[in-house]
Amino acid sequence: MNDEVLTIKLTEAEVNMIMDALHIVAQVGGDTRGHDIAELRDLEHDLMEQVARHGDGWGEDLDPTDLEGRVFSIAEDDFIDAGIQAREQQKATSRAAQRREELLARGTASPVFNDPIDW
Repeated sequence: MNDEVLTIKLTEAEVNMIMDALHIVAQVGGDTRGHDIAELRDLEHDLMEQVARHGDGWGEDLDPTDLEGRVFSIAEDDFIDAGIQAREQQKATSRAAQRREELLARGTASPVFNDPIDW
């Protein structure tokens, strides 16, 4: 057996019969030739997808290995940077920041907050 891709012309009714047969064989625990149940189910779902996507044009123009002209951003870095900026904005406008500044200006607080010496 080889992995050569074949094009077979079938009607939708014939494909549905094949999918039903695959489903039944997978349900009863496989066949006498030793096909894996997971492979039978995968084949059934692959056929179902191909029938459902027939002629919708989705993904036909895309080559998964052709990345020319596509721009990718690193979402994790963007997410972290946005969080840092938001926190800095909150710190700048918070009442706690104002109180810290007042305490530092009066000399009643150390620049290291929550220092055990101040406990």
